[in-house]
Amino acid sequence: MSRNVGRAAVHSAAAREAGAQAQLRSILEKAGWTVDHPGELIPGGRRLDLIAAKKGKRLAIELKGAAEGRPDRLIALWAQGWLQAVHGAPPGAIPVAVVAAESIAPKAAEAVLQFATEHAPEAHAGVIDRRGLVRFHGPLLHDLRAEPVNVAARVRSGEGAVGGNLFSALNQWMLKLLLAPRLDPRFLRAPRESYSGPSALAAAAGVSVMSASRFLRLLSAEGYLDERSVHIRLVRVADLLHAWQRAAESQPRLEVGWRAKARLSGTVFDSLLTDLRKERGCLALFAAARALGLRFTEDFPPYLYVRDPRTPWEGFRLAGPGEVVEVYARRPNAERSVFECSVPINGGRASDIIQVWLDVKGHPSRGEEQAGLIWERVLGQLIDD
Repeated sequence: MSRNVGRAAVHSAAAREAGAQAQLRSILEKAGWTVDHPGELIPGGRRLDLIAAKKGKRLAIELKGAAEGRPDRLIALWAQGWLQAVHGAPPGAIPVAVVAAESIAPKAAEAVLQFATEHAPEAHAGVIDRRGLVRFHGPLLHDLRAEPVNVAARVRSGEGAVGGNLFSALNQWMLKLLLAPRLDPRFLRAPRESYSGPSALAAAAGVSVMSASRFLRLLSAEGYLDERSVHIRLVRVADLLHAWQRAAESQPRLEVGWRAKARLSGTVFDSLLTDLRKERGCLALFAAARALGLRFTEDFPPYLYVRDPRTPWEGFRLAGPGEVVEVYARRPNAERSVFECSVPINGGRASDIIQVWLDVKGHPSRGEEQAGLIWERVLGQLIDD
């Protein structure tokens, strides 16, 4: 086990450095430098990471990749890289040390450059991260500078004031698209992609860019977007889901009781699964939880989501006053979110796991227990900040 963990750590570090080298090479080439990779052999049998040339000047570059962007770690790695660059630079080449990480705060980058200025005034120093932050110190590279790109900044740049309903029907559909990569496909059907901004999300959701931008501004205003990520990434997911459930519970709903026209050969649940193969709809609430393998109780008639509950399917009729209800048929408030994310089950369909949790949590009869089971087995484990 420890050997596998060690191998994974080495692989991860190598992947980080390879990505950082490609990024640094691109930065230098855009500034007019010709870059060789790998660099020349130096004493000890190793190679410098990069050799760059421009107008008769040569740079001997040592690059260090950090697992995290803490200033103390970055400074220590930069100092190590600087000593190695000085020791390994070929005659006439100028040593350069650069540190890189997935995400580095501008203040942390400035701390590295300040350290270089104080302890090695002649040094060329650089700091880069995957979000696009670029900072360099030294006469040949001081003009290399770029600000980090983040989704929240791009979202906020569209408009100032933020208003609207975060849990509108359309926004619920986009929320499930953003949450889908964190869930097993057997619990929710949706594309599992990373989205770089409003345009990419709009294309996947089949909505306008304006709608996607407005939705992301609402998420950002409520603190549900990772401000540092280059892709749209949700944070505080547990808080978001509970706010969503409260909003769903407060919405009015159309729900109608059905009864079978004649005695069924099997159970009502089995009959609905058969009908779902030819009708537009999906199991809901406790019946959907049962179909998804998360059954808590069978004490209730099955629930069903359909476009128009007032028009029963063939074989069923509306329950009259005083009659026992055999099926509860609901019209979804967010039709696209419910139907497009529903999961295939034995030829029929069942509501996705997020929808089931939203619906059962506020149910007056054992809804909390069913929601707790779903959270314990699925949402609490797979949706992790």
